[in-house]
Amino acid sequence: MTRVWERSSKKCRLPQEFSDLLPQGLQHEHLCFQNQPFLVPGSCNALSGSAIEQEYGDEKIYIHGINLFGRDCGYGEPAVGIRLSAHKAWLESVLLPHLKSESLVYIDPDLELGDECEYADGTKGICEAKQSCPAIHTRLQYKQQISFCSNGTVVCCSSKATNPRMMAIEKELNECEERYRHLRTDQYNERSHTVEIGWQDDRNTTYECFGYLISTRGIVSSASCLSKRGDLPNIVRLGGNDSLDNSRVITIDRVIIHPNYNKKTLEHNIAIVRLETALDPTKNAFPTCLWQNLTHSPKGQIVMDFASGSTRLVNPMYKSDCEALLNRTFEGHYMLCMNSGWRMFYPKTDQSDLQVHFEANEDSSYDNYFEAGSPIVSKPYLVHVYSHGSCNLNTPCVVARIAAYIEWFKEVLQ
Repeated sequence: MTRVWERSSKKCRLPQEFSDLLPQGLQHEHLCFQNQPFLVPGSCNALSGSAIEQEYGDEKIYIHGINLFGRDCGYGEPAVGIRLSAHKAWLESVLLPHLKSESLVYIDPDLELGDECEYADGTKGICEAKQSCPAIHTRLQYKQQISFCSNGTVVCCSSKATNPRMMAIEKELNECEERYRHLRTDQYNERSHTVEIGWQDDRNTTYECFGYLISTRGIVSSASCLSKRGDLPNIVRLGGNDSLDNSRVITIDRVIIHPNYNKKTLEHNIAIVRLETALDPTKNAFPTCLWQNLTHSPKGQIVMDFASGSTRLVNPMYKSDCEALLNRTFEGHYMLCMNSGWRMFYPKTDQSDLQVHFEANEDSSYDNYFEAGSPIVSKPYLVHVYSHGSCNLNTPCVVARIAAYIEWFKEVLQ
């Protein structure tokens, strides 16, 4: 690797054999560069397509372009490369995934009007005429799967809540964005949804778990944390993560551990804490919105560990990659693997300062063991709940997918 310097178009004096290749001269996409004039010929070989890198600070290295033509190694002549930033739009069009914005549509030719049906997220329904199913509009709004029965006029209509309490919690979850919009000020942060879950007796009070408000009476947390003691928690403290002056304590009505929670494998490591009295939402404590799309996840997800005050950007992994790394399988859509997706490399320069190579820091795959139940968010949505794992490239963290538990939330919170 050889150190080079960029040259402006006015100072880019190419030999005739190369300047003839650019009848219109250097364009915006071209990058002219040159090394030291007296570099010994043969000390390097400028390969077509090789990377032209740029260093920012001591740690960050970016590819600036790729070599196009010229013989800059030992001849005192500039060479020309392609500036990658000039082709950013094209690179994104071929490299980035194109996620469809519309809902996933599925047609089941074996179902007919009046038949029972079920969605991949566990939602049960009845095949009804499309115009008779207002619930289909909610699924469209959240870009959830839409199933047609036999043809395009009959849909799998999710079962309607019949009792008032079930209808109320369903409405609260679905109307979250608008209902609490006025509380999301410029100073708003995810701590407004965070609660501390604790144990109180005649002698002392301890808070050992964290949870996340999903309704005025509901908190989601991890089953492993809530069940780690012989008795279940009995109080929560809300609104006190920034200042205890704004905190309030509410008694727990019931702790509901997911019925399929496995203490050994930590499958379905999720639980609901139901409050004895409904919360009066304020800017310091109000419910988050739930990500209800089972097939697509938002960009820029952050795991928030309120126990340590740290946050970390995490990315979802392919199920097959995660199962291969952990040597296990996962059930359905309920669990997902994530990791940080990056490693730190450090440049190593020799004494002549003409060659640079990079070495991975052995400690660059940081272990990120968060508190079980830590939320994984993408404003203003709660997308996942952290269960276990280090979240590095070698050992991903395992999380519970919120969208897969929506129907269960409605059942236990009614």
